[in-house]
Amino acid sequence: MRRMTRKKLNTMTGTVFCMWHVRPETELSDENIKFIGVFSTELKAVQAREHLVSQPGFTDYPDGFHIDEYALDKLHWEKGFITVSHDEDE
Repeated sequence: MRRMTRKKLNTMTGTVFCMWHVRPETELSDENIKFIGVFSTELKAVQAREHLVSQPGFTDYPDGFHIDEYALDKLHWEKGFITVSHDEDE
């Protein structure tokens, strides 16, 4: 594994671009969320989306791609969570 030099580390932007694909809920299936990847630039994320949009499955949901910018070394979820149960008998 190559080690990054101090100079290389200092030139990093401090952000990454994460990409997901969301297929909406249908009568036959629940919402489906796929984590696609983490990219060093928005351009690289867009290029990956351009490649994937023509692949099987993705062609049916081309608007399902989401690219979000995240700062590194930052907590992005600061509170707890609750679980909601969906009882089918209700």
